[in-house]
Amino acid sequence: MALTPAQLLTLVEATVDKEQAWEEALILEKLGFNWGVEDFVAAGEYTITFPQPYASGVTDYEVWGKGFIILTGSDVGFKILDANKTNVSFKVWVSEACRFVWKSTEPKTSVPL
Repeated sequence: MALTPAQLLTLVEATVDKEQAWEEALILEKLGFNWGVEDFVAAGEYTITFPQPYASGVTDYEVWGKGFIILTGSDVGFKILDANKTNVSFKVWVSEACRFVWKSTEPKTSVPL
């Protein structure tokens, strides 16, 4: 039984999606990266959950971000609330409604040779 072009396209897209998910998991495991985009509809405090949590108890990761108004590109004030970091999420405060882009890295220490 031959595949139709639509069936073949569906299988190729599924394979590409699996490969991308595998590569993202590998990047997190080996380099400790997480990243994301959040749309906040008002000023205030928000919890951001990692797509790939860090290992249990890890809270020494670094977070970088930028808040901006989508229509104008104007920067918005924000603060990463370090006291509220867990291995699965962190909190951020924004001064007004915005799009917030962020990335985090867990410092990896190498073993001396």
